[in-house]
Amino acid sequence: MPFGLRNAAQTFQRFMDEVTRGLTFCFVYLDDVLVASSSAEEHQTHLDQLFKRLEKYGIRVNPSKCVFYASQLEFLGSQVDSEGIRPLPSKVEAIRRFPLPKTMAQLRRFLGCLNFYRQFLPHIAQTFIPLENIISTQGDHRELHWSDEALQAFTSAKQQLLTGTMLAHMRNDAQLSLAVDASDTAPGAVLQQTVHERWQPLAFSQKFTPTERRYSTFGRELLAAYLAVRHFRHWLEGRTFTIFTEHKPLVYAIQNAGSNYNPREIRHLDFITTFTTDVRHVKGTQNNVADALSRMETHSLTTTLDC
Repeated sequence: MPFGLRNAAQTFQRFMDEVTRGLTFCFVYLDDVLVASSSAEEHQTHLDQLFKRLEKYGIRVNPSKCVFYASQLEFLGSQVDSEGIRPLPSKVEAIRRFPLPKTMAQLRRFLGCLNFYRQFLPHIAQTFIPLENIISTQGDHRELHWSDEALQAFTSAKQQLLTGTMLAHMRNDAQLSLAVDASDTAPGAVLQQTVHERWQPLAFSQKFTPTERRYSTFGRELLAAYLAVRHFRHWLEGRTFTIFTEHKPLVYAIQNAGSNYNPREIRHLDFITTFTTDVRHVKGTQNNVADALSRMETHSLTTTLDC
C-alpha cells in the first residue's frame, strides 16, 4: 500500500477487516492487531487461527514488534488489561510534567494531549473553560497572560488525568443502564454496567448544536436520550437496558407516545423505543455524572497532537 494516497488508510482497514472476518477475538486498527483471550491455552488457539489467516492472505509479521501472552499491553495509546482500559502511564507522566505554556501553540498542544484522553475524564470540559477562554480572547503571537482561575484550571486538568476513570470492558451478562440529562447547552450521558453489585462506567458522551440549544426543555431532554442511544447503539443493540432520567415528562412520553409531539420528537421517540421502553425517573442528586456532563460544553480541537 503506497504512502500518501488519500484513501490508503480506509482501503487497508477494509482489507484487514476482511482478513480477520469471523475472528471475534481480534480487534484491528490498520496494522495494529489485538488478540484478547481468557487463558494461555485459549490464547494459543487464537494465535494459531490468526496466523493461518494471515498466511492465507500473504501477510508477514515482524516478530520484534509483537507482544505475546501479555496480561497487559499498550494499544492505540491506552493501557489494556483484563479489568479495562486506562490512559497510558507514560503519557500521563508526560502531561503531569508539562510546563506552564507560554505561547498559544504550547497551550493548544497541552489541551490536545488531554483531549486524546477525554473519554476517561468525565468532568474535564468544565476545567477546560478558563483555558479555552485564553484561546478565544488572547492573540496567537503574544505571550499568554495567566489569571488565577486559569492557573488553577491548568493544575486541576493534570490532576484529573492522574485520577482518570478506568473504562471497563463490556460484559454480555452484565445489567446495563444509560443515564441521560440535558442542560441549556449540552446533553450528558453515561453508559454503565453492573458487575458484582457495582456500577462500572463504559463510556461518556456529550454535545449540542446551536440549533438544538433552542429546543424546549422536553425537546432537549428527549434529544439527550436519543443521542445517547444512537451513540452507544453498537453496545445496546440486542441488550436489555434501562434509561434513567430526571425529567419526568420523558418517562411519560416513552410509555404513552401519541400525537401530542412534533415530527422531530416523534422520530426520536420511535428510535428510542426500538431499543427499550424501560425509562425510569431518578432524582437529580442520583444522576451526578450525566448532569455534570450536560453542563460542560465541549470545544474540540481541530488538530491531532502527540505528547
